[in-house]
Amino acid sequence: MAPEILTGQKYNNSIDIWSIGCIIYELCTLNYCFDCPHIFGLCNQIINENPGKIDEKIYKKDLQELIDLLLKKIIKKGHPFK
Repeated sequence: MAPEILTGQKYNNSIDIWSIGCIIYELCTLNYCFDCPHIFGLCNQIINENPGKIDEKIYKKDLQELIDLLLKKIIKKGHPFK
């Protein structure tokens, strides 16, 4: 779930871009971008943390930069998780 949704912002194409970033990250690492057994902890991770880096021995730096751009968070001030 995109951070914009978790913070009560309107749905727009930035959420689709976020989803593409998650998919690319997960294809490269075979792991979730964010992983927590509790929903509140997972929401907190999505809003406040960044996923780990992909293996630079396997993938070019450009791919990590693309993932970073796709997973850029656009969060308005005043959301409940900060």
